[in-house]
Amino acid sequence: MIKILIRDRNRYFQQGMENILEDFGLNRLHKKICFEYLLSRNTISEANIIVMDLQPGEGYLCHFDLCRYRKGIFLGIQEREMPSIHRLPNCFRNASIITRNTPMQSVRQEIVHAWETYQPDLSVKCSACTCKFLSKQQLSLMRLMLDGKNEKEIADRLNITVATIFSYKYQIMKNFSLKNNQELNAFIRSYLLHPW
Repeated sequence: MIKILIRDRNRYFQQGMENILEDFGLNRLHKKICFEYLLSRNTISEANIIVMDLQPGEGYLCHFDLCRYRKGIFLGIQEREMPSIHRLPNCFRNASIITRNTPMQSVRQEIVHAWETYQPDLSVKCSACTCKFLSKQQLSLMRLMLDGKNEKEIADRLNITVATIFSYKYQIMKNFSLKNNQELNAFIRSYLLHPW
C-alpha cells in the first residue's frame, strides 16, 4: 500500500491530484493508495508521497518535519514559479515543485520521474539551511496586520513610524518573493496560522 499525505486549500485541484495519484498507484505501481489529509509528524513520517500546496513565500520557510522526511517524494504546488531553487531551504531541495497551470500530463510525468529517481539525501542538515526567518518586529507587524490593523494603528502600537512599517513590509515582500499585498496577506495567514 502507498500512503499519500495530501493538503491543498483548493479542493478541486486536490481532487484532480488524488485521481492522478490513484491512477499512478494502481496502474504504474500496482498497489492500492491510502490518502491521509491531516498534517502531523506521524503522517509525514509514514507517507510515501507528500503533496502540499505552498502559499507565496512559504517555500522559503523552514519546515523542520519535512527536512527529516526521507521515506519518499515531496510534490509542492505553487500558484506561480519560484524564482530560484538555490534559495530554497534544505527541506525543499529535493522536492518537485509544480504550478497550478502545469498540464496534467506533465504532472503525471513529474510524479513518475520523481518516484523512479528518488534517493534519500542523508546529507541534508538544518544547520546549513538557507531558510528565511522574520525578526521579532516583523512578526509583531504581521500579527497586527492579521488582526486587521492599518499602518497608522500598527505604528502607534509598536511605537515606530508609518515609514518603518512600510519598510518592514517591503523587506518581508522582498525576502519572500511576494509580488503584491494579496500575496503578503496570504503569506501572513499561512505563516501565523500554519498547522506545523
